[in-house]
Amino acid sequence: MDEDRTKGWLREHGELDMMVCGWTCVDMSSANKKGKGLRRQKSNVFFAAREILRIARSLYREMEFVFECTWFREKHWQDWEFVSDTLGVDPVKLDAGTVAAAWRKRAFWASFPMLELLRREVQPEGVLEEGRRAARRWRDKLPTIMASGPQSWNHKACVETWSGSRWVQGSLRIGEVEDIMGFGRDSTQGI
Repeated sequence: MDEDRTKGWLREHGELDMMVCGWTCVDMSSANKKGKGLRRQKSNVFFAAREILRIARSLYREMEFVFECTWFREKHWQDWEFVSDTLGVDPVKLDAGTVAAAWRKRAFWASFPMLELLRREVQPEGVLEEGRRAARRWRDKLPTIMASGPQSWNHKACVETWSGSRWVQGSLRIGEVEDIMGFGRDSTQGI
């Protein structure tokens, strides 16, 4: 990375207050049995972002940052230590299951204190449309909501719909995802 060019690019945007980075969890996640952690090409965003952070903080000493990824401490503990040492902070674990009907343990490395999530009791049946239920594996919490949606391994059969004669497995519907994330009809319930 050309440091002078990067400094010029950063200065074009004016003073920065915060840098936010999230990198793909494909090779970090415990769900990917073949994941190689930071050694894989898909994880290279971390290294580029880390370098941009270093350069930006040399220009804007008061700039805050937050980096986010899946909770990979157990699977890739050496990468975990590397990220924490490189950023100079220990991560905070936040789980969307605290406030939503879906599992999503995430690590946040931040230059500022992170607040705990206030518990909100939400069960899958509270967000699914009438005539639908969570598949057996997902009775307690639904799978992680991801941009890939129904193509993801854990979204293909997480909900069952009553067809009039039997339960048919399928994925979440858009309105249900909105409710899970707190944007839908029950977004203020339990707060």
